Order: sequence, then structure tokens, then C-alpha cells
Amino acid sequence: MLGKATTASKRAKGEELFSSTDVCRLAGVTPRQLQYWGQQGLLSPVRRANRRRYAADEALAVLIVGSLRRKRFTLAAIRRALRLFRREAAALGPDFPGRTEWFLITDGKSARLENSREAIVNRFKESRRAMALVAVGELAAEVRRFGEGQAAVTPDPAPKPEAASRSSRRRKPC
Repeated sequence: MLGKATTASKRAKGEELFSSTDVCRLAGVTPRQLQYWGQQGLLSPVRRANRRRYAADEALAVLIVGSLRRKRFTLAAIRRALRLFRREAAALGPDFPGRTEWFLITDGKSARLENSREAIVNRFKESRRAMALVAVGELAAEVRRFGEGQAAVTPDPAPKPEAASRSSRRRKPC
């Protein structure tokens, strides 16, 4: 699921592509964040008719990036973790993550994929740095459900006040 495929091979496989709006809703990020992460080389969306489209593996990468950003990782640390994650995921084969529970463990300098709870606990015990855990298996399942139209319904946003102040006019996630 997580290899770097070319645009032509993605089209040939008939792989479903998600719109930027869909990915924003799925990951809880803004369109500007997606655009910036693409400019910084974290993501490589497919371009179709001057619009960005995301394959399932890139949607998963967006979820991982969003999760690590919420944990206060820098973009440089996320870039390293994502590169190592993609390398390990590619070594596991095209069916990664499948139906198995997989977790990404990173400290910003290194990253490991684990599916054994004991191995995860040992990594945390052995680490001398603060570590972050991302449930990649759950995120991949979320992408699959979203692609199948079974995504969880998000609650309606709170009603807007009559006179919005300048600070409340900020762009909110899709």
C-alpha cells in the first residue's frame, strides 16, 4: 500500500484517488497545510486537471504527518520518520499494513515499525529520548473505510456567532 508509484502506474492500477477536500476531512488538516507539506516534499500528490489528488498511501502519509505535527514534531523530524517509515513499509511488501496492528515508533531521529506489543514496550524502555507512537494500522483502516464510503460521521461544527471577531475568522480544517 505504501510504495512510491508513478502517476501512470497509479492510473493503470485503477487505484482510487482522494481529493484534497477529502484528505483534509479525513486528517483534520487545512488545505494550506496539505499544500505546504507538498511544497516541502513530505507528500507527492498526483496532479489531475490542476488539482491535487492523493492515493491511499499518500492519504495515510497525511494522517501520519498530521499525527506527528500534533505531537509537536518538527517538519525535519517528520521528514526523517516518514522516509524511514516508507522504507520499512516497502520492505514489508505491497499488502502492508493489511489487517495487522502496526505501530510507528519515532523519536524524530529514527523510526521503526512494530506489530508486537512486547517489542514496542522494549523500544520505549530502551530509549533515552522521548518517543512517539502512531497507530499506523488504525490509520490505514480509517483510510480504507473512508475510501469505501464508511467513514465515521464527523459532528457538525458549532454554529457561528452573529458578529465574528477577527480571530475567529481563521481558516479551519475542512
